[in-house]
Order: sequence, then structure tokens, then C-alpha cells
Amino acid sequence: MTAVFKADEDETAARYSVSEWWLEPGADGPGAHAHESNDEIFYVIAGTVSFLAGEDWLDAPQGTFLRIPAGVTGSVAQIGLRPRFPFPRTDLSHSFR
Repeated sequence: MTAVFKADEDETAARYSVSEWWLEPGADGPGAHAHESNDEIFYVIAGTVSFLAGEDWLDAPQGTFLRIPAGVTGSVAQIGLRPRFPFPRTDLSHSFR
């Protein structure tokens, strides 16, 4: 798993962060977790990604947009066959109030 942070809390006055994540096929993401004050926004650029949202795993092919609300447990795993793929991850701390 590789992450490139495009804009973090220091650059956005803690309002949001934007990062791009790369996972190898079969790789797990950061593990199940929840952000109490941040929604997580995902867009799948290539491959197929499996997302945990609450208690459900959802398979998301290329072109899928997904929002996991603040306080909901989430995670991600790469299940596609392509060797590498990006997807941006955005935490929007205050944007949905």
C-alpha cells in the first residue's frame, strides 16, 4: 500500500485532506476504522476495489464513487487483477455540516 498526500490538514486548516492510494492485487488497506468527524470520499480510477462500509463489503469497479459517512466503520481491499491502480481518498471534516 502506498499513499501520496496531495493536501493535508496543515494545508487546508484541518477542513479536509486529499490523498491518492495505490494497492497491489489482493492487498488490504489500512484496516477497519472510523473517522468520528470526517466523511471519507472514494473514486475508483481503475481495477475493482472492495470497501467495508459499516458491516457490509461492497465491490466497486472502475468509475465507482463512494462516500462513507463520519462515524461509520470502513476499510478497503484491492481485489482486481491489475497490478496497480490509484484512487483518491478525501476526508471532508467540515464540508457536510
